Amino acid sequence: MFTHVKTPMTAEELKSEYKFPEAYAKKRIIALRQICDILSGKDKRKLFIVGPCSADDPYAVVDFSVRLASAAESIKDKIFVVVRVFTSKPRTRGEGYMGLLHTPVVGGSTDISNGLAAMRRLHMDVVRESGLFTADEILYPDAYVYADDILVYATVGARSAEDQLHRFAASGADVPVGIKNPVNGNPSELADSVYAASIPNEFFFRGAQVITSGNDHAHAVLRGFTDNRGNNIQNYGIDEALSVYTEIAARGLRNVSAIIDTGHSNSGKDPVRVPDIVGEITANIKHSENYARFVKGIMVESYLQFGGKRPGESGYGRSITDPCLDFSATERLLYNAAEGLP
Repeated sequence: MFTHVKTPMTAEELKSEYKFPEAYAKKRIIALRQICDILSGKDKRKLFIVGPCSADDPYAVVDFSVRLASAAESIKDKIFVVVRVFTSKPRTRGEGYMGLLHTPVVGGSTDISNGLAAMRRLHMDVVRESGLFTADEILYPDAYVYADDILVYATVGARSAEDQLHRFAASGADVPVGIKNPVNGNPSELADSVYAASIPNEFFFRGAQVITSGNDHAHAVLRGFTDNRGNNIQNYGIDEALSVYTEIAARGLRNVSAIIDTGHSNSGKDPVRVPDIVGEITANIKHSENYARFVKGIMVESYLQFGGKRPGESGYGRSITDPCLDFSATERLLYNAAEGLP
């Protein structure tokens, strides 16, 4: 049984209240074009999506993004940096921190309108203060449209990759959407999801019958997987990545590309391993022309402080969900990656 609590403000109402300045909108178009060129291979740079596992504290996220902008400027000839600002979090058991959208207000109850406003304000603040643009996860397709005029990149998570609404919503997004490999790691299922997001679809969405044009820059995100014995299986290596390439290419898509997520099962959620993994990926890019053509970027979970904390614990700039690499280590990672890339 559903109990109606309240009807949040519409996306149009929120966008009117918190308008994205025209000057930034124009810069967003330029940034979006560059990202699409990277994913299509026209631009030989790599795309790095860097930021906390969860954007839980707006002040810390903006602080992080301002620091990141300095490093991003130094490596812009090799790497295009986007800030990871994930405001909704999937939970395996439906418990725990679920993102800024669910942040309780005074009294402990959740006000989704306030959460949507906080989400939009945070994306705007990151752009305004750092000059970098942002990425978010499409966990709730209805919520995505409240910030779709600010974002330059989006993902569909591993648990949502095979969900029809998520794939169809990705097909209508005007930004590149990375589809994470499903939790079982099956390359064929991942390829089917990327294909579904790449083609036009007609479906029921936000109370209307809609038609999408298909997302030319939908692509795979390889984040590793867990086998039936609970072992972490990496899929960022040359053989593993190119097996995904073969599956996607067989579906006849024009743009066949992937981002490597260095978290999750690729690192066993151990941030200490992330710099070495990035080093392996950049070495693979130099070693294999086919790998370099397929792998267009890297995702890194990073925050101001190393590790993680539980909800309610103190620790400014420390992850409230999966543990993250600290900023100083991330800065070194970015410089080393730029130096290692061809």
